[in-house]
Amino acid sequence: MAPTHQFVELTPNDWTQITTADVSAAAFQNQTGYAVRVLATAGAAKPATSAAVIATGYEFLPNMGFDASRTLAEMFAGITGANRLWVFSVMGGRALCSHA
Repeated sequence: MAPTHQFVELTPNDWTQITTADVSAAAFQNQTGYAVRVLATAGAAKPATSAAVIATGYEFLPNMGFDASRTLAEMFAGITGANRLWVFSVMGGRALCSHA
């Protein structure tokens, strides 16, 4: 897989996958004007859109994010095999994602 550093358009009121394949670490920045939720999965299956599942994602305010210094396994220790990142945005917008 080639390294990826790109803007990802977020689907309103749904989860959008921001990684392009299985990754062990990634950097992320919320570039919307409101809070979003970030969640990892093991594989490409989209998380459920129930309020209970959405609430399990980490919340990031506008312009917040994280760098790739921690692995997805460290950030999402309770999700065995975490290798994909998803963002839930009520209003849509865009995020920046970088990974190898």
